[in-house]
Amino acid sequence: MRRSSLIAVVGTAFVCILTVSTWGTGADEPKIDRKPIAVATVDVGKLLRAYPALKARLDPLREEIEVAEQAHRKRLARLEKKKERLASLPPDTQEAKGTALEVFTEQEAITNDANATKNRFFEREAVAYIEAYDEAIAEVSEYAEAQGIDLVLRLDRTSRPLPMDMIKGELQSTVLFHRGVDITDSIIRLVNAKGPK
Repeated sequence: MRRSSLIAVVGTAFVCILTVSTWGTGADEPKIDRKPIAVATVDVGKLLRAYPALKARLDPLREEIEVAEQAHRKRLARLEKKKERLASLPPDTQEAKGTALEVFTEQEAITNDANATKNRFFEREAVAYIEAYDEAIAEVSEYAEAQGIDLVLRLDRTSRPLPMDMIKGELQSTVLFHRGVDITDSIIRLVNAKGPK
């Protein structure tokens, strides 16, 4: 096919598409009068990192974690001494067998206690984040209403690999970002002025 024929075919197709797309938009159809919607974005990760109520919840938890880690290290040091003692004992003696059982039992107890402690701290940390998130979103809603913002979209500027089950959802929620309507810094100033709850 020659170039001029190809241009003619593409031009004809464009005119047909244009005709079909404008077909049925006559003056007899009702027109909907809509005002523009005020849209803003919030970087939730940035907001939570700067949120004083979350810091107020996490700081004591981090101190407790440090105390628990120190206690765990002390238990491991005592266990290590028992292992050294076991290594110095003649094998197949009653004392060696009893010490081996103590070492095994203590190792199991340390592992189980450490896992249970980690789970408790993870749960408490999750609760702290959920409560802070709910409070922060309430602040966002209050700010948006006061500023006449109709819609606030979540925006996460933190680059991270997405798990496969999240990719579909991420692709469906396309956000066009305009720096002039990002209210994250305004919300951070607001919550910092209010202080922790």
